[in-house]
Parts: sequence; C-alpha cells; structure tokens
Amino acid sequence: MATPRAHAHSRSSYSVLLLQKLLSLRDGVSPLTLVLDTVRESGVPLVEEMMLRAKTGAAAKTDKTAIVYVASHLAPRRRSPHVDVFVERRGQPLDVFREAILAAVSAVSAAGPKKVLVVVDSLCHIARQDPLRAAAFVSSLVSPAASVVGLYHTDGVGASSTMSGPSPLHRGKPHPFRILCHLATAVLRVRPLHEEVARKRARDRAEEVPRFGWAEGEGWPYGYSDAALRYGTRRDLVGGTPEALDRRGLLVTMELRRRSGRAVVEQYVVVLGTEKTAAAPATRPASATAPRSTPAPAPAQIAFPWQPGAVPCANITVMADHPLFAAARDPREDDRQDDVRGDEDAPTSTFNLGLTDKQRRDREGIVLPYFDAQTDIGAGEGGRILYDMGREDDFDDEEDEI
Repeated sequence: MATPRAHAHSRSSYSVLLLQKLLSLRDGVSPLTLVLDTVRESGVPLVEEMMLRAKTGAAAKTDKTAIVYVASHLAPRRRSPHVDVFVERRGQPLDVFREAILAAVSAVSAAGPKKVLVVVDSLCHIARQDPLRAAAFVSSLVSPAASVVGLYHTDGVGASSTMSGPSPLHRGKPHPFRILCHLATAVLRVRPLHEEVARKRARDRAEEVPRFGWAEGEGWPYGYSDAALRYGTRRDLVGGTPEALDRRGLLVTMELRRRSGRAVVEQYVVVLGTEKTAAAPATRPASATAPRSTPAPAPAQIAFPWQPGAVPCANITVMADHPLFAAARDPREDDRQDDVRGDEDAPTSTFNLGLTDKQRRDREGIVLPYFDAQTDIGAGEGGRILYDMGREDDFDDEEDEI
C-alpha cells in the first residue's frame, strides 16, 4: 500500500517535470506563455533560461529552434548568445511592426529550423500605446511553428480591471493585461524569494507580516542590477538572511492551462545558474625535502543562463518541499505511517480495522462448522461445531436444561 509520503513525493516529482517541460516548451505545451514580473524581481533571467533550454535542451537535439527577440521600444540591444534574429520597433505603427516580426519568422523558418521561439521583451509598452489591439497583436504571432513568450511588467497595472482613458472608446473595456492573462496558455509569476521567507518567518513567530512593494510606502521603489544577482549582494530587508536562502533563487508561480480547461497551479523555488569548478593552476613538482601541502580547492564559479557555456538549471523544488517552507515533521506521524505500512491487508477506510493481540488469538482458536468432518478422526460421524467457552461467556447451565 502506498503511503501518504510516497504520494506526496510522486506528486512533487510530477510538478517539477511539468515546469521543466514548460520551460523547455516541449511538445507544444504552451503556444503563448506570459511571464509576469515586478521592479523587485525581474523576469528576464527566467526568459533567458527558457531561451537557453530551447537552444541546448533535450528538444534541441531533434528539432532545431530559432529565437527571434522582439524589442517593443527603443532600448539597448539585448546581448544574449541565444538570440538569432533581433527585431526592434522604431516608432512604426503596430501593424507595420507585426509584419516585420512575421517576415523575420518566415525567413528563419525557411532557413531550416523547424520551430521558432518569439520573445517579446515588454508587452506593457504595447498595451500602453495600443490598448485595443495589443491582444490581437500577440495572437497573430502564434502559429503551429512559432511559440510566443511575452514579458509583462505588472507594476504599471492599476487596481481596476477596466480602462478609464479619456477616449469614450476605452471606457468600460477590459484592461489589456486581463485579456492577455485570459488568452495565455501558461502564466509564470516571478516574485522575490527572500520576501516570502520573511513573511513565513513572521507568521511562524506570530509577528506582523512585513509589506513590500507599493505597500511599503516611503523609500520605494528600488531595484537590483544584474551585478547584484551575479555576485549575491542582495540583502534581506527584515534582517538576517537564513543560511539556507540561496541569493540566486526565485519564487515562480506556474499556472498551466490544459486543453480541457483545467488549470494546474503550483509554486516553485528555482535557483538559476550552475556551478562550475575552475581548473586548478599547475604546480611545480616539490623536492623530496620540502613538506607536502594540499592545494586549496579552486573557487566555484557560477554560469548564468545569459552567459556563454551555461547549462539549464536543475535546482527546481516545489515550494512546499523546500527546506525553508517545509512543515516540521511530527515523529508520531512517522510511527503511525509505519503501522499502516505493516498492516498491508487492511483496506483503506475512515475507521480502524486492525485487531488486538487477544482478538488474533481468539480468531486462531475458532473452529468453523463441519471442520471436524474433514479430518480422519471425525470421518463418518457428521459435522460438529466445536467451541470452548471462556470466562467472558455468560452461560447458565440451568437455562440450557430448560
């Protein structure tokens, strides 16, 4: 019989495989993926991880994937080793910009790669400039051979779900952000890991839960650069960073929508970057009289997804199973699980069907009807019911005579 712990382990493994499949965009799992980020935690590293997996993942061995990077506004060119074609919007109308993207996708597809990944750096700029046509623009980029990954900065999204622009055509219509979230087949929300750790610590200590972002008030906004992520210079805002907190970790909430309409929602702790050990410097052979010294190990270097030579990250954990968020295990619960595992014949029910030691001994002493007739001693005498009365039996000899 499978124990609850085994069920939880299999469920966690399935959830991790589901996120890896989504990040690798295998088997057309999500034609339109929306990555939501904030100023406090950028979603660019996660997008770089998806581009890295498209180039070096398991799917790239069979089907080559070309990456078309779309810049929705004038910005410095993205220096990524994974980008094949760079399309930039230079003040063109949205229709002209869309035709330029489709032309680039067609040219790349004709060159040989079977699949194309279109990455839009900022959908919020398009939604702000053309709110009524943003959803149609994104939908037109999706095709059987092209998947779209769009980055949306949610700091500029107001609390209202409808637009309140000066034009009468905008009033009462849903916000482009709501429409894009409705059209997306997968939504990835990126949040800072240290903020959620601070909230959990406050709840465990029955303290006031700290507030971040716009709710923090004076002193916000602020941001971190790539150097802070690379060298781990982030600081925990509530004081005292836990030892188990990896400064490269992200809290990712996945919402994957199936074709049946059912949504799979799970939270993960994703640690970007892989460690690679630098080669130790060559040393001269020591003389026989010189004391031998053990060379110090070379410091480990981190290869991030946007750097050459990086490999896809494998440190993905379900949030409920991470050491920072896992609930403390009760030893008595382990004993109860061992008892259930030992009694494999007991069916699953809401009440206890186990037998005590005395009940087991009494069950072994019971002789079923006609059991004596099956032996050589009782052959030909007919079946007899044999029963030995115990002290618990209330039997009166006088009543038996009556």
